[in-house]
Amino acid sequence: MPYIGRTLGQGTRSRFLYTATAGQTTFSGSDSQSNTLAYADNNGLDCFQNGVLLKGGGADYTATSGTSVVLTTGASVSDVIEILVYDVFAIADHVKKSGDAMTGALTNIDVNGTELILDADGDTSIQASSDDTLILKTNSNTALSIDANGHITKPLQPAFLVQPSSDQTNIAHGTTIVFDSEIFDQNGDFASNTFTAPVTGKYQISFSVRVDNLDVSATYTRIRLVTSNRTFNASIIDTGSLSGDPVYWFFPQSILVDMDANDTAYIEFTQSGGVSQADIRVHSFFSGYLAC
Repeated sequence: MPYIGRTLGQGTRSRFLYTATAGQTTFSGSDSQSNTLAYADNNGLDCFQNGVLLKGGGADYTATSGTSVVLTTGASVSDVIEILVYDVFAIADHVKKSGDAMTGALTNIDVNGTELILDADGDTSIQASSDDTLILKTNSNTALSIDANGHITKPLQPAFLVQPSSDQTNIAHGTTIVFDSEIFDQNGDFASNTFTAPVTGKYQISFSVRVDNLDVSATYTRIRLVTSNRTFNASIIDTGSLSGDPVYWFFPQSILVDMDANDTAYIEFTQSGGVSQADIRVHSFFSGYLAC
């Protein structure tokens, strides 16, 4: 039997008192203090008759049932039979600090807002804050938060929205459109007009580019999304079919694209023929986020 401590003396002791009737040999059940006799090991039991220690093993008494002590010779009326039961201090269904495995369901666990550390270096955890918000941290940063109303936010989820800080004039074919003003760049994945995917996944990419002074002598004008995996020729206009140069034109598009970790995405202006007279206006935007 496992126990805490060096010897049985550091275990527990239970005391049972009975007042005998004439010739009584068996003592069991509830004693004079309403304690019910029970023992696990007859070697951990002492029996006294009127303060005198009796010898077990059948000499003066027998204790084998776990619930009774039987005297070899019947007691006299009003004899006091005192039984001391010793047991070791044991913990049932416990799990050691290391080396043990736990099975089955855990129920009714209340950690009272304490942060639960989930990994060896202590930077991955889960916690219920005082305002009923569930917080999941990775690398010591909040990765997911669920508030009391069930709203889920992911502060580290890649998401960006950018626009030009000034017009880009007389733009030439094959030029990357400048988006140098960040409205937000969650997780810091946008730089130098380019979004870089931090992880492999599906990304929702959107843009709306306003182009002024398109040239009707060009065969076409097109705005396209260029990613590492493929190029999306998303928006195109046959300027040659127009009667005159358009004052402005919007090229909007939204595409769910596949990107691997460290793949890039940027917006490019293309024009077939004509004069490089088109201007990209500050009313343009470029955005994206990790969808799944």
